Amino acid sequence: KLQGVLLGLSNTAGVLAGVFGTAATGYILQKGSWDSVFQVAVLLYIVGTVVWNVFSTGERILE
Repeated sequence: KLQGVLLGLSNTAGVLAGVFGTAATGYILQKGSWDSVFQVAVLLYIVGTVVWNVFSTGERILE
């Protein structure tokens, strides 16, 4: 039961990232260049890395 919920949530997150990422890339390209697209990508990677390092632990959450 829990596996289906987790699969649904992760699949939804992946699809939404694809939809919004494509739309955002088109918008950025209308206003700027590919350099701007890659700068946004790098910024998102850095923010994700910082959040992961701040909140990640070695403890088991789900059993």
